[in-house]
Amino acid sequence: MVKPSSKLVVAILVTILLSLSAFVRLYRIESTHTFHNDEGRDVLIALKMIESRRPILLGPQTSTGNMYLGPLYYYLMVPSLLISGLDPVGPAVMVAVFGVLTTLLIYILARSKIGDAGAFVAALVFALQPVIVNFTRNSWNPNVVPFFALLTLYLGFSLGVRVSSRKRWLAFGVLAGILIQLHYVAALIVFLLWLTILIENKAKLLVIGRGTLIAAIGFFISTFPFWLFEMRHNWVNTLALFSYLGAQGSPSESSYFLKLWQNIKDFTDTLVATKANNPSVIPLYLRISFWLEVLVLALAAKTFQKPKQQHALTLIFITISSILIYSLLNQKLEIHYLAYIFPVYAYIFGYGVSSKQLWAKATSLVLTLVILSYNIPILAANLQVAPSHQVEKAQTVAQYIELDAGGQNYNVVPGFNNSRDATYGYFLALLENKPHNSPENLVYMICEDTPCEESMVNSPLIFARGSVHPAVEEYSGHPFILEYTAPRRMVSLEHVAYGTWVAKIYLEP
Repeated sequence: MVKPSSKLVVAILVTILLSLSAFVRLYRIESTHTFHNDEGRDVLIALKMIESRRPILLGPQTSTGNMYLGPLYYYLMVPSLLISGLDPVGPAVMVAVFGVLTTLLIYILARSKIGDAGAFVAALVFALQPVIVNFTRNSWNPNVVPFFALLTLYLGFSLGVRVSSRKRWLAFGVLAGILIQLHYVAALIVFLLWLTILIENKAKLLVIGRGTLIAAIGFFISTFPFWLFEMRHNWVNTLALFSYLGAQGSPSESSYFLKLWQNIKDFTDTLVATKANNPSVIPLYLRISFWLEVLVLALAAKTFQKPKQQHALTLIFITISSILIYSLLNQKLEIHYLAYIFPVYAYIFGYGVSSKQLWAKATSLVLTLVILSYNIPILAANLQVAPSHQVEKAQTVAQYIELDAGGQNYNVVPGFNNSRDATYGYFLALLENKPHNSPENLVYMICEDTPCEESMVNSPLIFARGSVHPAVEEYSGHPFILEYTAPRRMVSLEHVAYGTWVAKIYLEP
């Protein structure tokens, strides 16, 4: 029985832990969160749902081309955008809150399995690792993956010993559907957990088969809007996914191992050292510290009792297998693709600290301190970065255009050096006098970093920029015309804010 004084100490430590987790995620978030084209597109889509009071069925576009995720992340965004009064910082705060909740859940879910000390260490690593913190300070669909991956992980642990539980299989399928809508690669943790359940219960194949069918029902339930879109649009995303996977091919043995080695280095440098863009300054001891901890846990796991032993080995299996499988793809590893590893990474240290073997416990504690002592100064520096001014810039440009238009109908087009048209498009969509999609005689061109040029203004491609997402075509602010050859003239060019110029153009009748 835990003494009252011990309970008080634990409560104080957990309170401090959560306060730290919240502070590093929310400090100055309103002035430093990212608001580029993807974020502008996402809040435009959330705004569309708020204004139309109808859900959309298609999620964010992936980086692999004409392939989209499910819409779940947009559903998560809507309440936070409403609460913030349509300020785009709302969804960023939502992601930060998910990060704090993940910190808390890491502790709560691990406490009964590895004790207070191991649970606290795991939660502390998750709370303060800079790359994890960075991904919970901005609104982006992969950034909430760790929360749902953690729930999936512990549900998988539970199914390992209660494989006949229909409710758990249904929930497992629902979570699988949530994860695959947030990022396709997140499906890897679902597959790997299912594989460990199969290995642990190989004598119960019929039970696992029935459970898998129940999980498939849960998967269909949580992804229903996506399948509704697919059925209406000739399975465009499903076919694109199969086409992408087919195009990956089978890498040769030599190229695979070269890619695997590079992915291991990128994974380690980014996750452990948080400086993948400058690997030359990462000390060797830091690069090997995580893999040394993996080795310590693998050796110590033999002394654990089941199911703790199986859980520890599953953490190692998921980490190593993820890199091995991902290296089959012809794509550079980016750490957000494997965001589901974040809670796994934290638990590897927590499970090591929970070992009853003194050497394993001591080594794990030392390695935890080594990594945190290197990364906490980096985290502190990250919190002091200069304001991004991205939201302020977009607001200022939108207000300038509305004031200059003076109630006239107008179009807005991005200059050819402007890759962030959705950031301006969001604040233009909030104006009382919004830009029109129908052709107007008055056009404003927004250029970034360098002034708009006559060649941009007179280009036949001036109206050839399409919508950032099929769901928000009405917010484009200009007609889509592949080639526009009518005469036009630029009557003014103003530097409005932070390296952004606005050209005022009249189309000749």
